[in-house]
Amino acid sequence: MNSQSPQYQQAKDHLEDPQTLMLDAPEVAILLGISRPHCYQTILETGSIAGLPILRVGKRIKIPAAPIRALLGISQPAS
Repeated sequence: MNSQSPQYQQAKDHLEDPQTLMLDAPEVAILLGISRPHCYQTILETGSIAGLPILRVGKRIKIPAAPIRALLGISQPAS
């Protein structure tokens, strides 16, 4: 039986899409199994999340997909 939440599956599907270059902080929090507030607090305090680089675009925080794939052991999708 698959116990993954629909939100996790949606975030994982987005990450596995070859056209996905960046993810939002809430998606990364779901994939890492941490809360959104913890994710944002860690980014605020350290400037990264789990050692991953972040990109600030105005108030938005984006995280490159390739390092997340590597961290989670997901192979790079074929284009």
